[in-house]
Amino acid sequence: MESVSIYLSPEHREYAENLAQDTFEKYQNVKGHYRNLLSSHLIGRYGEMGAYQFFINRRIQAYPYFSNIEYDPLCDINTKLGRCEVKTWNPDFWEDWGRAISVGQMPYLEKKADFILWCTASEVNNLIKVEIHGWNLIEDMKVRAPLWTGPQDKQIQNYQLGISELRSLDLLRSLEEIN
Repeated sequence: MESVSIYLSPEHREYAENLAQDTFEKYQNVKGHYRNLLSSHLIGRYGEMGAYQFFINRRIQAYPYFSNIEYDPLCDINTKLGRCEVKTWNPDFWEDWGRAISVGQMPYLEKKADFILWCTASEVNNLIKVEIHGWNLIEDMKVRAPLWTGPQDKQIQNYQLGISELRSLDLLRSLEEIN
């Protein structure tokens, strides 16, 4: 399956970094589904910004709820295809730990999103590169048996898909028929 690469402009990078700092500060004392690190917020915000650009580049109407931390309970990006949640990993962790939703996060995700866009984000030659690898419906995750994933000393139960189970980006527009 072909992934799509998006390079963030310096302005989009700075905007994502400011959002990451804001959400890190908002949640630094809140116990969540994963560790609360500034680097995790950065990776997530880079992915959201790249995903939004992906939709815009394909002339898919999209509204970036992620751009306002008051909208955190909503999906990351509302599109004419449906409500999109963006999940992003550092490429170093993609193969082993990517494409996963924690068991505790699933009930919230079911209420706020219709599909997930799977991404990685990294710095390449002082640019932020977001790779969009594929997508899946929330239902694709719910039929999975939870697995213990993550570093040996910090494992968490996740619903995780194999790389080959991601839906092709070429098929994303098929959601128009559903919505």
